[in-house]
Amino acid sequence: MGKRFYCDFCDKSFADNPSSKKNHLSGVFHQRMRKAHYDAFRDPMTILAEEAAKRPCRSFQQTGFCNFGDGCRFSHLTEERKRQLEEECLKKKQAENGADESNTSVVVGDVEDWLAKHTEQTEKDPAKKRRHFPKYSLPPALASFPNLPPSLLPPTKDDFVNLPLLDWG
Repeated sequence: MGKRFYCDFCDKSFADNPSSKKNHLSGVFHQRMRKAHYDAFRDPMTILAEEAAKRPCRSFQQTGFCNFGDGCRFSHLTEERKRQLEEECLKKKQAENGADESNTSVVVGDVEDWLAKHTEQTEKDPAKKRRHFPKYSLPPALASFPNLPPSLLPPTKDDFVNLPLLDWG
């Protein structure tokens, strides 16, 4: 008994050779099962847009069954499923809009409060406008290496001159 190939989409196994794989992967059943698998992860807005572009399937509307199944070029979207998809889209939009509005208002409010506080402090106390420049030195272990990359060199006073004064406390 030789090696067997198992297809997760179709839940089938067959001989693991190139011709069997090619026949299976090009088969209608495999393609239908693969499409059904990936359709389960589609966005509701995409589904609604695609189904709205199609005309309704007469056979599916009359009997609730279509001989072509998922391969039908007409829409099999029922009113109940359409309402369900619209509700999912609405919930998703509300969640996105709610998250965006709440995040921006909090951030903008915090920044504006900080700027107002900072402006008041610098106007009241001119000493706060003076800058304090930290002193950095090269570690002794690195002093013996010539041509160090800029990321390892200590910053100079000139590096701090054009930086804005920030107070995070």
